[in-house]
Amino acid sequence: MKRVLVFLAVIGLYAAVPHLGQGEGISNSARFTQARALAYAGERAEAMALCREILAKSPSDRNAKTLLGRINAWEGNYDRARALLQQVVDAHPGDTEARRALVDVELWSGRPQAARAVAEEGLDLRPASPNLLMGNARALSKLGFPEQALATAQEAVAADPDNRRTRDFYRLLLEYTQRNKLSADYRREWFNDDTDPWEMTSISYRREFSWGSLIPRLNIARRFNKTDVQFEVDSYPKVGENMYGYLNFGVSGNDLFPQIRYGAELYRNFPKGWEASLGFRRLEFDSGGVTIYTGTVARYIGSYWIQLRPQYVTKNSGSSFSGRVRIRRFLNGRYEYLELSGGAGNDLGSDLVDTASDLDSSSVQLAYHRRIRDSLVLKANLGIERERLSNGRDRDGIFFGLGLDYLF
Repeated sequence: MKRVLVFLAVIGLYAAVPHLGQGEGISNSARFTQARALAYAGERAEAMALCREILAKSPSDRNAKTLLGRINAWEGNYDRARALLQQVVDAHPGDTEARRALVDVELWSGRPQAARAVAEEGLDLRPASPNLLMGNARALSKLGFPEQALATAQEAVAADPDNRRTRDFYRLLLEYTQRNKLSADYRREWFNDDTDPWEMTSISYRREFSWGSLIPRLNIARRFNKTDVQFEVDSYPKVGENMYGYLNFGVSGNDLFPQIRYGAELYRNFPKGWEASLGFRRLEFDSGGVTIYTGTVARYIGSYWIQLRPQYVTKNSGSSFSGRVRIRRFLNGRYEYLELSGGAGNDLGSDLVDTASDLDSSSVQLAYHRRIRDSLVLKANLGIERERLSNGRDRDGIFFGLGLDYLF
């Protein structure tokens, strides 16, 4: 839509100014307005031609030179872009637009140290410039100084609080500097028969290290007039450049949860946003052991993430198959999203609590996570479920969950 509006603006300029671009009686200001509209509409060759016409008549025109430099940067002509923009910065050190474009050129060409120098020189002249603060934060992040980058991005947000792009980058930096997460979650499910409501409470702590992450968790379940406690540990170690693993081990009182559980899964990232994994879970109940063979196929598409997880379950009474689908829409960073998920098949919930009486089930759930403070994420989910029990009857349920993450 934005591109269409820009294109219409260009057409309007042609209509308002006869023979625009033919070189007769047209001011440099009108030419520059047309060139800029063409550039942002994707007509870069035409925009560059107009900029050259302006510079042929006025070699010192910094607006045309800055725009020509930025277009060259978009085209990947970093040396030419750098030369043009450096001329403007040398002649006009306080020109934040040219300096901002030069910071982009240095970052895009893999020269974050040079980008930082350009930004800091400008900040000596204009300390409160949000664009230069933002450029410096990006450079610091690329150089491996996340804490300094975060502090600088925070200054940029304070200087221009209405700039969403700046706020989003600040939140992104915040996520990578908050290496600890303390979580509390509660879920309650009601049924349409005489079954008492089921409850699940979880408290976990996640710590990120250079080698991966470690997550100890305490789960408390209440079902069938019983209460059981499970302690488990998850870990996501890095395995090479494009791979990471999942490891799990847990123990419980064996009233509801499996007495012992363990599992492993290996994830591999592929080009174009694809990811796949393969693994297993092993659960030991009094009624016998359960082995779950599972894996995933997932893909990132813009701000969306879609995952398919099939699972094949084997136990003493036989084997079964089920699957889950998750569609997540990221709203602002990895902690804020809206997710729709669903599953169907036999033993769909057998990786959580012993549900040997469940022959077939299906569920749909909607989850919403929102950052309400820089360090707090509020989580809510609502869903419905239908189970076919061993006596042949169906049982419907509705569940609701609420949770809070504290990031630090």
